[in-house]
Amino acid sequence: MFVQSIGGPAAAKVIRADIYPIKVPDVTAAVTQLLEFQKVFDAPPPWMSKALGRSAEERVRFSHDA
Repeated sequence: MFVQSIGGPAAAKVIRADIYPIKVPDVTAAVTQLLEFQKVFDAPPPWMSKALGRSAEERVRFSHDA
């Protein structure tokens, strides 16, 4: 869910419903915003990986080489 503003209690309610608010500072066309959003699917942030059902191991974005 793209929002310009959302308060803490409202954000908590939305997240409990498995909907994740994403703050977007300016009003943009939905198609434009979705195209930009699709770019992160190859390496999504951890919260999105979890929402997509990926395991904890798959959500690791960085590895520590010895």
